Amino acid sequence: MDKEYYVNTFSDQIEDSIEDDINQIISTYMQIFKASLSPTDTWAINSSGKKVNDRTIYTGFGGYLYLYWKLRPVYPSYEIDLRACVDAVKKKYAELDTEIPTFLIGKVGISALLAVIEKNPEYVEDVLSNTPDNWEAFELLYGAVGGLYGLGFILKHYPEVPQRPQIIAKIQAIANCIISNKNQDNHLIFNFPPPGGKLYLGAAHGTIGILHILMQLREYIPQYDQVIKDSLNLVIDSQFPSGNFPSYPGNKYDDTVHFCHGAPGAVPMLCLAYQIYNENNYLQAALKAGEDVWRRGLLLKGNCLCHGSSGNAYSFLALFNATGDQIWLNRALRFAYVMGFHDDYNVAVLNYDDGQRERIGIADNPYSLMEGVAGSVCFLVDVLNPLTAAFPAYDF
Repeated sequence: MDKEYYVNTFSDQIEDSIEDDINQIISTYMQIFKASLSPTDTWAINSSGKKVNDRTIYTGFGGYLYLYWKLRPVYPSYEIDLRACVDAVKKKYAELDTEIPTFLIGKVGISALLAVIEKNPEYVEDVLSNTPDNWEAFELLYGAVGGLYGLGFILKHYPEVPQRPQIIAKIQAIANCIISNKNQDNHLIFNFPPPGGKLYLGAAHGTIGILHILMQLREYIPQYDQVIKDSLNLVIDSQFPSGNFPSYPGNKYDDTVHFCHGAPGAVPMLCLAYQIYNENNYLQAALKAGEDVWRRGLLLKGNCLCHGSSGNAYSFLALFNATGDQIWLNRALRFAYVMGFHDDYNVAVLNYDDGQRERIGIADNPYSLMEGVAGSVCFLVDVLNPLTAAFPAYDF
């Protein structure tokens, strides 16, 4: 099988001009973005340039709201765009779908964003009323921790929220639902989609993502430390010699170095486990995984968050914040520079056919948060502000 990655022969020593270079990339990416989508547009655009009625944060106009929210504190000139986007989203708010109550896919994500931006408790009420206590799926995109994310996001970014006790009670109820469905080995690993899907490990659909969200909420659910640590051992025991992780236990395929399935989603989770529990095996597993992301993480699928180089480079920011070792920040900066300025890499991306996308070399949702340029801009902003870096919809 052809390699999914661009062979990394780059230095992890960084030039003095790198910050100016990355600001230039942000400016270029935003020019591309705004040439196709204004802040008042309430649709997505697919790889064929057609308008799509996608209102999710994952691939729809909800992700554009997240982007402008992310840009505003660092680049105040985007305040006007953020306000225009907020007003446009509000006009469509009553039409948003409540069927899947997760941050990335459902109305609750946009409700949580608006609550944080507007500091408006009415949107918090919508989050609380549309997020159930009991779930059949438990993963990040469509399941329980996707619901938990919106609640934790509000607590982090709207700390004075009047409904804080109700939010905490909701967090505890959902966490209890997740934990009560653990397997006989005390592991948080579940079929997706339920009931007969695979027992995924990865950040998007499996154990890694579940643990990452639960640990960020540990102050409200400390009684679940043992099941979390037992599940951490399940993940570490599955690690390949390369440092990567399989998409599910027993899978021997070691070519998927993506956030959604593989080491890049595991590294932030393992760094968090190390910071909470101070057990060195978690850090060693994260470092081993980080080395593999450095080797194989410049993905030919492109620069997106879910299965691209931006999402992979967040691994380095997590390791930098966990260890203080400058080499990890340098590696994140190098990935950013390659994304923006290395012609051979970008040509290879444009020519890569993964057999899954509708058009060769172009993401199906090229402007979106998780699959497109909006997410890449979020990473570029964070690589210049590493101490406050937060992977969208994964870190609070």
